[in-house]
This record gives sequence, C-alpha cells and structure tokens, in this order.
Amino acid sequence: QVSLARSAPEGISIFKSSSFKYVLMDLHLPEKEDGYYLLHSIKDKIDLENLDTKIIVMSGIAEASSVEYCLTHGATSFVEKNEDWKKEIINCINKLD
Repeated sequence: QVSLARSAPEGISIFKSSSFKYVLMDLHLPEKEDGYYLLHSIKDKIDLENLDTKIIVMSGIAEASSVEYCLTHGATSFVEKNEDWKKEIINCINKLD
C-alpha cells in the first residue's frame, strides 16, 4: 500500500488512519507545519501504539545539524536528495528489512 500526502496535516491524518511499514517524508515542506512537525507527530503515534514503522527522512539540504536532529528525534534513516536519491531510498529499505 502506498499513500501520498501533500502536507504535514494530511500526512498525519493518513498515518493515523492506516498501518505502514515505512514512512518516507520530506523534511522541508512548503507550509507552516513542516517536516519537523510531521516527524514528531508520526514518532509520537509510533511510540504511543508501540508500532514498528520506520521513518525515512529525505531532504535536498543535508546539513549535519538537520541529519542529527532527525536521527535523534525518531527518524530511522536520512537520505539526501541528490542525483542518486531514489537508489538510496531503495538501499535504505533493503537494509531495514
């Protein structure tokens, strides 16, 4: 099952109503509720319900501080959006399986 959300609130709503093995999310969203908010909201539900969902965060800006923040606040992996980002996501999922 694949679901697509175009905003943090929509992503949270979808995540709360379904079960997912992985969440692939962009860190920098164009709205007030950004990827950090989405990360915290998803991680809170994972912890509350003891879920085994893995969060993969991706961003075109992979500053060390952003990567560190995400990994210490619930992200399982961080992928930089570069020319090979699609392959990196597949590699991430393969390593997590």
